[in-house]
Amino acid sequence: MPAKRKMPSDSILERWVDEGLDHHQIQDRIKRETGEDVALSSVSGHLSRIGLTNRVRYDEFIPWGRISVDHNHAFQLTMLRIGARLEAGKEVRPVDRTRYENWVAKLQQAGAVVHYEYHSPDGFYYVKARPKIDTGLVRVPDKPKNNSS
Repeated sequence: MPAKRKMPSDSILERWVDEGLDHHQIQDRIKRETGEDVALSSVSGHLSRIGLTNRVRYDEFIPWGRISVDHNHAFQLTMLRIGARLEAGKEVRPVDRTRYENWVAKLQQAGAVVHYEYHSPDGFYYVKARPKIDTGLVRVPDKPKNNSS
């Protein structure tokens, strides 16, 4: 016998998204209406799989191809995500906006940018910005070398 389904049907989820519920509110509503505890990541993942999310693209703020799960909650990455949300006109908590603005001011004052190394223990580092190259908040990644010549 298959396990009991905790997630409501796709049509119910679609209706809730149309009503304007965010992922946290959907999680709360599932708990309230079914008594089931569903992880927020399960709600987000399911909504994404059925095409009910408008994902913010972070490419300009987070240009690295992959981020290690070990670095996924780094402060610098969080700040870059907030910057991407602000740039996209998405809602950001006032406290996060203030944290982001203060962080950007400190980076600019120091003439620094964020550098990322996938295989390093800390992942994110502050480095001096290269004039006319690193014009944003991050160290522009080197282009991969083409060895096909």
